[in-house]
Amino acid sequence: MGAVDRERAARRGRPMTGTELLPGASPTVAALAVIGVVVLEAVLLYAGYGVVEDRLGPVVFRRIARR
Repeated sequence: MGAVDRERAARRGRPMTGTELLPGASPTVAALAVIGVVVLEAVLLYAGYGVVEDRLGPVVFRRIARR
């Protein structure tokens, strides 16, 4: 088992770094890929929390109004 394989085995289950996201890519491309992933995660979280807020908001406000 080579050094790279040992390192990958040791990191299994841990978050990826930018260089592991696109092995062999230039640092600029790896950085752009990381930025893209971060923006995608932000959009998904924003949309997800919006849906949760729309569903739970009326329920919470009704409970507050009852008190």
